Amino acid sequence: MVVLSPHIFKSTLISLSLFIGVFVSVVSAQDPVVNNANLKVYGCINAVLCSDSTAHTDNDFCKSTSSDEHDIYPHRSRVFSTTPLDPNVNTYVTECVLTSKGNICTTGSSRLDKMLFCGNENDTRDICDHYKILRDELSLYYLYPDPDGNGGNWPGYTVYYSNNTNYTSVAEAKTLQVALTRTASQDERGPVVTDSNGRLPIVEWQGYVPEYTSRTYAAFQIVSATPTPSPTVAQPGVNPTLAAGVGGQQQGTLQFVTPTPFTPPPGGCDTLTYDPYGRIFDAVSLEPIALAQVSLLQMDPRTKEFSLAYAQSRSAINVNPQSSYKDGGFSFLVEDGDYKLQPTLGGYNFLSKAEQTLGSNVTQIYSDIYYADSPVIKQRGSIQHRDIPLQPIDGVGKVYDIQIISQNQEPVLKNGVQIVNINGQVSHPFAKTDVHICGVQPNSATETCNLYKSYTSSNGGPDKYGVFSFDIDQSELASGQRFRVDFTKQDLTQNILTNAINLQDILVWIQDVLGVGIVQAQEKGDSTSLNIEPMVAYIEGYAYDAEGTILPNATIHILIPFAKRPVHSATANENGYYRITSEYLPTSPYTISYTSSAGVTSEITTSQFLLQNKEFISSENVDPIKYVTESTNPRRTITPSFIPQQKIAPISGIPQPIQTVSPIQKIEETSSRNNPLYLVGAIVLLLMGGAGALIGLHMFRKRSVTE
Repeated sequence: MVVLSPHIFKSTLISLSLFIGVFVSVVSAQDPVVNNANLKVYGCINAVLCSDSTAHTDNDFCKSTSSDEHDIYPHRSRVFSTTPLDPNVNTYVTECVLTSKGNICTTGSSRLDKMLFCGNENDTRDICDHYKILRDELSLYYLYPDPDGNGGNWPGYTVYYSNNTNYTSVAEAKTLQVALTRTASQDERGPVVTDSNGRLPIVEWQGYVPEYTSRTYAAFQIVSATPTPSPTVAQPGVNPTLAAGVGGQQQGTLQFVTPTPFTPPPGGCDTLTYDPYGRIFDAVSLEPIALAQVSLLQMDPRTKEFSLAYAQSRSAINVNPQSSYKDGGFSFLVEDGDYKLQPTLGGYNFLSKAEQTLGSNVTQIYSDIYYADSPVIKQRGSIQHRDIPLQPIDGVGKVYDIQIISQNQEPVLKNGVQIVNINGQVSHPFAKTDVHICGVQPNSATETCNLYKSYTSSNGGPDKYGVFSFDIDQSELASGQRFRVDFTKQDLTQNILTNAINLQDILVWIQDVLGVGIVQAQEKGDSTSLNIEPMVAYIEGYAYDAEGTILPNATIHILIPFAKRPVHSATANENGYYRITSEYLPTSPYTISYTSSAGVTSEITTSQFLLQNKEFISSENVDPIKYVTESTNPRRTITPSFIPQQKIAPISGIPQPIQTVSPIQKIEETSSRNNPLYLVGAIVLLLMGGAGALIGLHMFRKRSVTE
């Protein structure tokens, strides 16, 4: 089997945003109790694709005793671990998919997800069912026996289990011939058992996901915790006891003994991704088109005719026809043969090359343009790629809302200080990216935002595929502030893809120099936003609820998205004081939950914690973004001299990521959107007006001096 497409699978080593740590079950007013049980997370287990990334031929890796499964290898990953896990323990293997909501891991079973992430397989909260979240978020995340929309199921898309742990290296694990058990329902998916050396049995995972979706794999173990007497060493003046964690930490008067922490493989985790076969785009506006239907027709060697039915009969794993994704992308994995593509969408025509007129920037965004009269696609073992223009019937280019396809935030240490890497993909090529610093002050519902930095494709902003990756410096934030990232789509027909002066940069300069605000029109869907909370590396301060009341002896839980089991827990002392060092905090976004001695629970963001403890942090010279452990913490023997207020101002909620508009927006009205003359004229008027004002002010001052 070979691949007709961009779905060139790649295996690269990159750093994951998955945390390495221990989940702890705790008593809560809202969540079920799982006594003496920790959920240990291994965030970097090995994975390889079952088809070689260059040859795309059968049986490169993942040799099976069942030869009839070979035809679906291109979609399958083999998962294992060459770094030992805890031995002889039930282990749950999960597939983790990067989405617009962040990185989400699933067991492939709603029942197991609820049990793992919320402690109760009957939990009805949406946050607990990761499999459903992925189904809803991606629209095309499927495992057998999910319906395929055509009255059938998804053959091949499932989880395969083996008992084989007979490997010592990645090379061995790739090529071992193993007997596999195919799961036919969610109920058949469950844990596997590590061997006496901590090796994970080989598992093969074949889930259907849209193009441009990266996948990683994590393993979970539920391990018992044995309480032992607490150490008698006391902290001077305070007693911030830490909850169950790696190496045996404290919770109350008990010590939880847990297994040795997991060390991830050198270089990060195996991340499996593939390129898109192609994209469908508007021939006039050059914007990618989502939800266009594209069919793959294959030549039937018996009739010499191109047939959809024949293509469908030759590949059970393809979605054919399929709808283009948010970025216009589509893909097919097929055998060698001759093919044609047939796109359709209401309001558009698929034309010949002579009938098409494409924008001058088209080659900077798209390639291998495919027209109605283009030559037959001859798949002969090499990767084929085609981008398809559709011509609007009325000749007017259509525009589409920009969307965040995937996003992730990862901490990066530079000189011991934790900055944040923002990475992912948006639907539109070369989207302008503006990062703002925002803050909501106590007793105020109004948030103030100021431009911090802008990014383009030259410095980490979205490229022609919409892929972005850039760093932001958390030291720029004051207490209570956070970042907001605005992605604003560009007019792809204009000269925005070179080093020419950018309109938004000019407008920012005008505002800075002339001190004038510019009110501009913005079309709905031209911009979308992402809120970024500080990734605090060290927590020290006092527990306050959302109303600003201090909480003596509160139980503190560190929570990650899409889970109700805490990553870490601690208890405040009788004054409400506590601290948590870096090794107990996740390397992913998190919130802080407080449960008072009366059992009332409240949850705050990291920026809200910093705002509540602003005076303490300043008085005690605490650095919340410096990475410190229990043994390296310079404050481990310091008794704080700061006396907190028992009641402070309540905090305002942080807005959720929503479609929004950038403060610096396009100056033209909707009716003149595609006419650069309006744009140039507006800039010239502003510049002339500003220059005239400056000249007038200069003449007035000169006259005053001479008189």
